[in-house]
Amino acid sequence: MAGEIPEYWEVRKLKYVIYLKNQRCGNSDFKIELENIESKTGQYILTNEIVFEDSGINFYKCDILFGKLRPYLAKVFLAK
Repeated sequence: MAGEIPEYWEVRKLKYVIYLKNQRCGNSDFKIELENIESKTGQYILTNEIVFEDSGINFYKCDILFGKLRPYLAKVFLAK
């Protein structure tokens, strides 16, 4: 079944079915960099030292994070 789309599903562009957040997060919020997300699996990779270049965007439990930078790397993460 992997890769097959059921006939009863409606195929739509992602930009029409998601809500894009743009609220900036503060210094005390949990942050994730693209380097912390494994390509294709979405697994979180814990690193010892993380240096954040920007304040980032707020996200919440059950949000789906998608890396727009180099989308071919398939960096997608489900916030738990």
